[in-house]
Amino acid sequence: MNTVEAVVTKVLDVRPYRNFWITRVEVLSEGGYSNTEIISYTERDAREVRLGDTVTI
Repeated sequence: MNTVEAVVTKVLDVRPYRNFWITRVEVLSEGGYSNTEIISYTERDAREVRLGDTVTI
C-alpha cells in the first residue's frame, strides 16, 4: 500500500465515535483535493488538527 503526504486545507468536522474521535478534513495532495478522516483517541488530539498540518494518507 502506498502512502502519500497531504496538507490539511480545511477541517470539516470533529466528532466522537465509540471509544475514539474522528476529524474529517479536506486535504491537498498530488495536485488535487480530497476528503479523509483522522482517527484520534482523545478529544484534545482530535481538535489539535489545524490548517497547514501535514498528514499521511
